[in-house]
Amino acid sequence: MECQTNKISNEQLSKMVRENNFPTNSLGLTMSYKYLSNILHLNWSDLAFAIENKYLPHEAAIEHAMWKLEKDDYHQREMDLACFDDIEFKQLHSIHPYLDELAKLESEEEKREAKDRIMYAVLRWVFEHKDEYEDPLHVVVFIYSDFGYPTMISHFITFMPESDVKDRRCLLSRWKDFLSEQSSKYLEHSLEDNK
Repeated sequence: MECQTNKISNEQLSKMVRENNFPTNSLGLTMSYKYLSNILHLNWSDLAFAIENKYLPHEAAIEHAMWKLEKDDYHQREMDLACFDDIEFKQLHSIHPYLDELAKLESEEEKREAKDRIMYAVLRWVFEHKDEYEDPLHVVVFIYSDFGYPTMISHFITFMPESDVKDRRCLLSRWKDFLSEQSSKYLEHSLEDNK
């Protein structure tokens, strides 16, 4: 009798992609605001990218605005967003003008880095949950495609599911090293922002 696992198979992943029809988040991965805010010093460009591509629910914009109010360092539009009532909150399109305006206030560097920062978060989330997948490296291939084939992660992409165990261990190690490197980078930025 074989032990059954509840891991997501490669076949299930392919089915998810076919059914999702959302090219920049083909697996439909959604993270919580709490998770992202614990690993990144989030800015409005990060939030705009993550919400637009459905990596975060739109409620995250309100959570972030409320966090900014608590820090007593806020823009009037953040105050407006934090004060959304239930009716406005349920209308996704009503949040986007605020989100777009606040993202425009970010530096050009923060705007450029938003996609990479969210990619890091997605890769980290999948790595932390890799035991839930039959082949976590197969998940990475979908993420690689979703984010436009960035060269920064190409060194741990596999297109051959039959890769031998040694190669797979090497790719997993490279993935882990990438996450460690990016974590240090974003932690460094976070510390500089708090000076």
